[in-house]
Amino acid sequence: AGTELLIYDLDLSTGRIVPDQAFPLTLHLDASASGDLNILVDLTTMLEFRAEPQQLTLSEMSLALNEYQIDGYFQVRDFSRPAFSFDLSSPELDVDALLATGPGPEPTTAAQSDNAGASARAEDTRIELPVAIMRDLDIDGKLRLDRLKVMNLRLSEVDVTLGADNGLVSLKPVTLKAYDGAVASSVVIDVRGSEPKYGISEEISGVRVGDLLNDYSGEAPISGRLHAEANLTTRGEWLSELKRNSNGTLGLTFLDGALNGFNIRHSIDVAKARIRGQSSPTQEQLKTDFASLSLSGLVRNGVFSSDDLELQAPLLRAGGRGNADFNTEIVDYLVEAKLVGTLEGQSGQQADELSGLAIPVAIRAVSYT
Repeated sequence: AGTELLIYDLDLSTGRIVPDQAFPLTLHLDASASGDLNILVDLTTMLEFRAEPQQLTLSEMSLALNEYQIDGYFQVRDFSRPAFSFDLSSPELDVDALLATGPGPEPTTAAQSDNAGASARAEDTRIELPVAIMRDLDIDGKLRLDRLKVMNLRLSEVDVTLGADNGLVSLKPVTLKAYDGAVASSVVIDVRGSEPKYGISEEISGVRVGDLLNDYSGEAPISGRLHAEANLTTRGEWLSELKRNSNGTLGLTFLDGALNGFNIRHSIDVAKARIRGQSSPTQEQLKTDFASLSLSGLVRNGVFSSDDLELQAPLLRAGGRGNADFNTEIVDYLVEAKLVGTLEGQSGQQADELSGLAIPVAIRAVSYT
């Protein structure tokens, strides 16, 4: 396969090995994979092997993986159809450093986004799960991490429960703290039938979404504290099937944030200046502050529909309705905006004769990915 695995500086020592009794074991090794991934392992544990019933247990385990410490126990039962149990914890784990990966994806230009969307529509993708293996899995495990860094995201107080039984695999629950907020979720994958089924439940409370997006991708089109709830189900083996079969509910609320990349007040001032034959005003800042932005709706057969958009900004109040089709990647949304009397919070100036005027804005976009 063109992959080279090198293990060197290997040391292994044990206490007296007695059947059906635990004995001490220490292991040290350096390893590298294809010259890119380097791993240093130091393990001390009490190891017990039982032949009948088959069982291998590592208790009082202390594992140093590079500079990261993992403690707990790990057990394997019935080697012909392995059953795993574990309870592991770590004060800190940096997955990016272990896998020698850098920050999240580079920001994409509009042209790149259009090309990516066209490519995604032209080419379907098969989600190939190891179904036979998953149906044989028997897992009961817990993992706790005080601090976790993955895909350049910084998380804390991560608590994961992993279960698997005859084709029903679950991460339930998963709780963590992220960017001054909290996340609670569960993921269930069912491969007992002819096609995989997925269930996802998510609750997000008070996450500073702008900081999260900046760490992940280097840019944040929206900022503020995010509160969200999602309950979605889907099924299928292909990406197109997962989109088409998705159903559930989705709700988002952003508080005390900003839409970055455009300034609504400046756009209105420019339009007014053009009508009056005046020179365009100087733009102050390329963002629109808001006190709250909320949106919720239903997902049915891959189409998200909503009629309760509500935006409260210093210059603007807006509602809206429409849909976003995951299958065709087309957004069709009507925003009904209304100017308020003053610009309290941004400049305190008057919105004069435009105050109270309802402005319908049709949003139709292809490829929002």
